[in-house]
Amino acid sequence: MREETKHREAFERYVELGALRSLGRLRDQLQGEDSDAPAIRTLESWSSAFDWQRRLDDLEHESRQAHHQTLTERRRETQQRHLQLGRVLQQQGLQSLLARIAADDISAATALRAILSGVLLEREASGLEEDPRKKSTEVREVHLALGGEQDLFMYPDPDQDDP
Repeated sequence: MREETKHREAFERYVELGALRSLGRLRDQLQGEDSDAPAIRTLESWSSAFDWQRRLDDLEHESRQAHHQTLTERRRETQQRHLQLGRVLQQQGLQSLLARIAADDISAATALRAILSGVLLEREASGLEEDPRKKSTEVREVHLALGGEQDLFMYPDPDQDDP
């Protein structure tokens, strides 16, 4: 038997039924639209002859692959943005460290917090650190030297007066 338009259209309707699809539901839907709809045995014959189950599996596989590819691309784009942001934060922190310490505008701790925030964000975005909560010993020691980990990301600087 050669697949014709009516067979393809019936298959497409079958696919559109979603997770609760069945040939009986397809028959009911087609019969509701057209009194000359194919009988259930005819639909069973078409399903078998044109391998509807394999085609359905192939469509679902392609859909999963496309979804996975989209997620992978989004993850990659997010990592690139975070990598760039991490570098910017490091640069700004370093500039603040050099300029503002000299002018006594901010504390070294505040500038260093910006640098460390950028480093941690860059490490996470580049995949160098799988779990950003697991900081290296060196970073942890710097945190403690600045007054403890809970103070590291406090903004504004707790050492500064409110403007």
